[in-house]
Amino acid sequence: MIIKFNENSLIKNLEKNSCVFGNQIPIWYGKKISKRYLWSHFSNEKKQNMYSELEKRYFLHNAFAIYKKTTLKKFPFDENLTSKEDRYWANKKIKKKQNFLYDPELIAEHQYTLHGNTWKGIA
Repeated sequence: MIIKFNENSLIKNLEKNSCVFGNQIPIWYGKKISKRYLWSHFSNEKKQNMYSELEKRYFLHNAFAIYKKTTLKKFPFDENLTSKEDRYWANKKIKKKQNFLYDPELIAEHQYTLHGNTWKGIA
């Protein structure tokens, strides 16, 4: 469920960036949980080319990310990867001197999924 979304701001940000990804609010069985581990990346600070000290690489999360169609056609994800394809993609973009943006004003709830790896060990 998207809580907040400013289309004009998003379009403006996509003109300057390969991707814009937004803030995620983790929801566990209908309740907001504290932002620990992976979720701690989703702060209230706008960041270009977010770097994760936790993962020691650039951080991008596809669960709430917006791309231009032309960008994805020119720079597709590696379909052979079984996870974190978003992070690998972001790190390749940085090497090519292309930016991506984390915009905390784009807000979505990220609901628990029964088999979601992100959620293992939370409760």
